Amino acid sequence: MNDKIEKRLQKYIKDCLSKGYSLISIRKGLITHGYDCSFVENLIRNYERKTFIFKTAPLIVVLLLVFTSFLFLKPSFIGFVAVEKHFNYTESIDLEFNESSEHIWIPEHAGLLKSLKLSGSYKAEGNIKVYLEDEKVRHLIFDSNKLNQSGITSITGLIISNESNNENNNSIINETIDKEPIINNSLNNITKINETIINQTIGNNSIINEILNNKTLENKTTINESIAEKIDIKLNYGNNEFFDNDNDGIEDIYGVVDLTVENSLFNWEVDESKLCTRWNIESVDEETSAVFCNGNEKCCSFVDLSPTNAGWNKTLYLTYNSYDATSNNKVSAQVIHVDYNLSVESPYSEIYYSEWQELPVKFYEPFTVFEDICIGTCSLSLNKSSYKLIIEINNSVLKLNKINYIIEEESEANVSKVTNEREETLNKTRIVINRPVKWVKKVRLLNPETKVAINLTSDAKNITVRKIENNIKEEITKEKLKINKSGIIKDLKEYEKEKESIVSVTGMVAAITGLVVEEQEILNSTEIIIEELVEEVEIEYYTEGPASEEIEISDSKKQIIISSDIHYEDILAYTFLPREVATGTAKLFWIINDTRININIDEYDTNDNDLVDYIEWNVPSLSNQTYELEITILNVQSYPTLFGNWTVSFNTTGTGNLTITASNGTTYSELHNDNESTTNDLTTLELKCDNKILFNYYDSINNDNTYLINNNDEKIKLNNTINQSINIKSLFIENYNCSGLGYWTVKILTPGVHTQQFNFSDQVAYAYNTVASDVCDEGDADTLCVINTIHGVTNNSVLYFYNLTIQNGGALRNQTSTAVFNISANNIIIEDGGYIEGSVNINASNLTILTGGKIDVTGLGYLGATASNANGDGPGGGDGGV
Repeated sequence: MNDKIEKRLQKYIKDCLSKGYSLISIRKGLITHGYDCSFVENLIRNYERKTFIFKTAPLIVVLLLVFTSFLFLKPSFIGFVAVEKHFNYTESIDLEFNESSEHIWIPEHAGLLKSLKLSGSYKAEGNIKVYLEDEKVRHLIFDSNKLNQSGITSITGLIISNESNNENNNSIINETIDKEPIINNSLNNITKINETIINQTIGNNSIINEILNNKTLENKTTINESIAEKIDIKLNYGNNEFFDNDNDGIEDIYGVVDLTVENSLFNWEVDESKLCTRWNIESVDEETSAVFCNGNEKCCSFVDLSPTNAGWNKTLYLTYNSYDATSNNKVSAQVIHVDYNLSVESPYSEIYYSEWQELPVKFYEPFTVFEDICIGTCSLSLNKSSYKLIIEINNSVLKLNKINYIIEEESEANVSKVTNEREETLNKTRIVINRPVKWVKKVRLLNPETKVAINLTSDAKNITVRKIENNIKEEITKEKLKINKSGIIKDLKEYEKEKESIVSVTGMVAAITGLVVEEQEILNSTEIIIEELVEEVEIEYYTEGPASEEIEISDSKKQIIISSDIHYEDILAYTFLPREVATGTAKLFWIINDTRININIDEYDTNDNDLVDYIEWNVPSLSNQTYELEITILNVQSYPTLFGNWTVSFNTTGTGNLTITASNGTTYSELHNDNESTTNDLTTLELKCDNKILFNYYDSINNDNTYLINNNDEKIKLNNTINQSINIKSLFIENYNCSGLGYWTVKILTPGVHTQQFNFSDQVAYAYNTVASDVCDEGDADTLCVINTIHGVTNNSVLYFYNLTIQNGGALRNQTSTAVFNISANNIIIEDGGYIEGSVNINASNLTILTGGKIDVTGLGYLGATASNANGDGPGGGDGGV
């Protein structure tokens, strides 16, 4: 390729970069449009070198001045200097989303996140937004609408969208970038791979010629010898508005391109029943062809094909993969007229055919490619072990290929190991369980050498070595690399193959103490030998990361074992919860010497439903550690008052501290002797786990982990109250665990509404009780209760009556819009003007509603009530209760 074209391509690269395209996109575009890979690589490498020299020339001058001043002024350096270094990393993620979703991203490299960019592709229709979330603050990374409006797409996308079938538009450089095309690909120069064979078949049909050559054809034409009959084929893209509506032969891989020969011309009164059309679909990518025929059977048989459709002018609807069509195709057609008679008495043949005509058909992935987009994340200052990506999708598809990010790491200036011969630095990625640990070791020699030996850990695998010249990295082939293992030298390929075999058979990797803390080269007897002239090299290798094993104990508890043969430090561990729970519900314990130590965790809601489903924690130092995850859950159900006792059943999951407290003005009586001068509402009686009694006032049962809490917040035992009158505030159970139901019973001493609080590992629930006798205006609940005024009932109350009559002006109604209560009675009569209103469950042997009485379930706006007990939007509207 001449210098003129290369200069124009250099200008093309410069123009594209100025418009926001990356070198990766430009490289893809050039290769896609026919340039040799090695030529493109050299082209871009030369551009980078020229740019580097141009940009660094001023810096070189400054450095020379500094060096000169150093020689004359001779400054001295004291101590260590803390420096902040910015490192650019790229991680492949290869994720695809077709609906709104979330993804937890754990950077391989820890440190202060200074920038984040995304690369990938998206389907053109619909719209997509991607955010980086930090403490509920969202930073916009990608917005397909803004991308489209600004025109920031990849070069590949521009070339596809602007390609034309006109020969003057076949330049690899889009006209919006360079008005002069570099290469013109005329359709007239396209070789029709079947043209010669097809024409020979028609012109030399042996059966017809053998018969006709010996006969006189009176005034009949032979094959194409007469110029009187002529077929002028017109192959066009179809005009169906639903397929390829711009009629350019270009559709995405889900589209349809329609082609037709219906406008072909004949210069005689043709009998269309004698016509057929031969189609040839040639894949340029695969160099294959598919040939078929539409029309008259005799006509198609003449060219050794069976008709696929009876109509010669049947529209061809071509889709991706049909007739082996690929991304780039040539579609050819030929119209043929065949009519002959092979009888001995009156033989004739009227066989005419058109020229072949061709149109290109292209199918493309309906995705727009984008590179390194960072709308609101180009400049950040975040420091977390993991981040949440929020993906919002409306009728589209997003493919995320990679994340490019910049990490600021603070290190001391003497991090490198310097000898008289070389300078070495060693960096690692963030250590995360179930991930290999990536290491990068850089070595700079004082002088170039043709054979260099560099120490490595014996656990290294997947070793890659690159030499660095002028900041350009080039991989060194494995043939030039050897491994010295305890004095035995092997080729790198042989060493890695043996290492894989050992790991697969034994499942063991040799341990190396303190690998992450420091590189102990004295104990390390493995070297990599580089047999090529190098001055600076970069060695990339991996070691096995910590592994986690999870054992499900129940649907709310599991054991997590984290282990490694390598002693790592500062490890990020994580797990997904067995089920979604409220914040603070998940507890993690480190099991050591049969002791459970509570571990701090970070909780995450990955699907934005206000429930935790994923946690992370840090492991400072690891060999083998065992953790237990427990989910603590509290559910409370209030039972009705029976014989003056009120029982609350509750269910807990996991292990935690349980505190039961009289609240909202409700009080417990003194123990052991009640002080009659004070008015209290409840007396603590009994706590059970299923049938196991943990606390009982009458039988003086008090488990070791169960305590009474007095008004001074002191823990006391039941026997401490004997012959005493001590105010009781709460009952406290340390490390409460009950696989069944818990039952808490108190004796009711006063009428009215009573409230108790249940606190289990900071989860709080309340039990309410409206005593049935409190709503009786006349009589009592045990015989006949008559209600003739309005009474509010609290949530979860169960009212027991033997006989209940609600008279005119009397009512039972829920206290708030969200309250639900229960009524159980033998007989219930609701008279004229009496009513029950709200969310209520009624259980009665006989329920009688007289004229004018009612049960109104639409009252108080019970439908749609909010969690904060505000009135809902139901038909009743609600008035907030009485």
